[in-house]
Amino acid sequence: GTLNTGDHITVVSSDRPFDVRIKGLKKARGMSEMRDAGDRWESVDTIHAAAGVKIIAQGLEKALAGSTIRLASDEARDEAKKETQVSVELDEEGVVIKADTIGGLEALAFELKKIDVPIRRATVGPVNKRDVMTAESANSRLNQIILGFSVEPNNEVKESLNQGDDSVTWIGGDIIYHIIDQFEEWKEKTKEDMDAATRENLVYPGKLLYLENHTFRNKGPAIVGMRVLGGRVHLGQRLMKLDGTPVGQVKSLRSRASEDLKEAKQGEEIAVAVMGPTVGRHIEELDEFYVDIPESHVPRLAKVELTELEKEILEDIVRLHRKDDHFWGRRHVG
Repeated sequence: GTLNTGDHITVVSSDRPFDVRIKGLKKARGMSEMRDAGDRWESVDTIHAAAGVKIIAQGLEKALAGSTIRLASDEARDEAKKETQVSVELDEEGVVIKADTIGGLEALAFELKKIDVPIRRATVGPVNKRDVMTAESANSRLNQIILGFSVEPNNEVKESLNQGDDSVTWIGGDIIYHIIDQFEEWKEKTKEDMDAATRENLVYPGKLLYLENHTFRNKGPAIVGMRVLGGRVHLGQRLMKLDGTPVGQVKSLRSRASEDLKEAKQGEEIAVAVMGPTVGRHIEELDEFYVDIPESHVPRLAKVELTELEKEILEDIVRLHRKDDHFWGRRHVG
C-alpha cells in the first residue's frame, strides 16, 4: 500500500487502538545518497510498500512496538483491536508478567506454563502501580512477584520493588530463559523460608526429664535443669506430665554456657524456667514431661518430617487427650 503526509493511520497502544494524523514521512536514503547528503533520512510526501520509513505524528510514543500500522478505517480499527488482545490463559491466583510486545508476552507465558506457573495478569508495557497492587494482593508469597521480558518498572513503582520479605519481587531481563532460571531460584529459596517460618510456629512433639540435683529456683517461675529425651521444646510452649496433668508455660531456656535459647533439641541439657508450678508441690526431680501440642497442630504435624521418636511421643500425647475426647486431633481446628 501507500501512505501520504496528511493521512490518518490506526496504531495500537498497550490496551487499545487509536488514530493519528501523519505530519511527516522520512525515507531511508541509500548508501551513496548518505555519503553525499550526510543524512540517513530524507523527507517525502508519499511512501510505498517495502520501504523503510520514519513516521512523524503526535501521540506515536504510545504505540506498541512490533504492532501493525494501518490506514485508518472501521475495518482497520477492528483488526487493530484484535491485535491488542493477548492470548494468555489467566488464573484467579498467579504471578504478574510483563513484556514490551505481545509476542514477547506470549513467549514468556508459554515458558511459565511449561513449568506449571499460574498467571494472574499479563500486559504489555512498563511495570506500573496496578501491576504492583495485583502482585501485592496475591494469597501466596510465591505469587507476589512480577516477571518482565525487555521492560522495566516505571519511576512511580521502581523503589517499592525488591525491598524485603513483605514487598513485591521484581525479576526482569532480555533473555526469557534467564528470567525463568532466576524465578525458579527465587521460588526455591522462598519455599525454604516459608517452610522455616512454618516450623518456627509449629509445636513439635517433645519429652523432657527433670534432672536430679538441678533445682535452681522453686517457683515464680520454677527454674530447673532438664534433658530433652526426644523431639524438641521451644520458648512459650506448655508442658504437661505423662498423665496429662498441665504443668505450666516455658518462659526461658538456657544452655550450660548460659546462652539464651529459643529451642532445645534431643540430647541437650538446659535450664528451663517454667511459670506455674512449685517444685516439691507440683513437680519433683526425675519427673518427665511432654510438650503439650495444640489440637490444631496435629493434622499439620502429619505433613512434616518427624523422627521415629517424635512420632512415638506424638502418639502418646494424642492417646492421652483421646481419653477425654475420642475425636481429639481428628478434627480440622482453625
